[in-house]
Amino acid sequence: MMLSHTQSPRVCSGCDYSNHYIPSKSSCDEETIQADPTFRSCFLRSNSPPSSSEEYILRDSVSVGEARVAAIDNHVTVLKELQQALSTQLALIEAELEDLDSQRGNMSSRVAEYKRLLSPVRRLPPEILLKIFLDTVIFPMPRTQSQRDRYWWDFHPSKSALWSIELVCKAWRRAALGFPELWSSINIFLSDENFSSSNFRYVR
Repeated sequence: MMLSHTQSPRVCSGCDYSNHYIPSKSSCDEETIQADPTFRSCFLRSNSPPSSSEEYILRDSVSVGEARVAAIDNHVTVLKELQQALSTQLALIEAELEDLDSQRGNMSSRVAEYKRLLSPVRRLPPEILLKIFLDTVIFPMPRTQSQRDRYWWDFHPSKSALWSIELVCKAWRRAALGFPELWSSINIFLSDENFSSSNFRYVR
């Protein structure tokens, strides 16, 4: 039999201190000793030394516990090494993914350039280009009735697209300059500003 504290100790009757308690006695049989949580609580709540059989159980529990701690430490070490190896592998994979993404972008741009070189637009005959270019010619210049005076018109000049067309490539330039009908109509826009003293000579 062993001594242990209960959860409700009794007040010491031979002492003047109100917070002085005497531990109550309780027994721990062999079944209680074998049950680890209860077995520990029996000793943790008592100052009595363990018996020979109890000491054997405690020492055995210490050995088992230390072996378990060593096994856990070993497992943690293995997992940390694995974690480090996986981190290294992940870093290598990320670097390779970035490199592959860059290669893919470069190759996609090159493929797009090759496709442009194979575009049917490059094989259009000059006669077809002429019909397309004629649709860009705006003549006569768009105009609307002026709101200032009913005898006046407001003109809306626009830049000729032919100047941009001829700069696309040599074939388009030859086509644009090779058909006089593209240049047979020219919009000339004159405003009051053109007749100022500084611009009059230029208009004339």
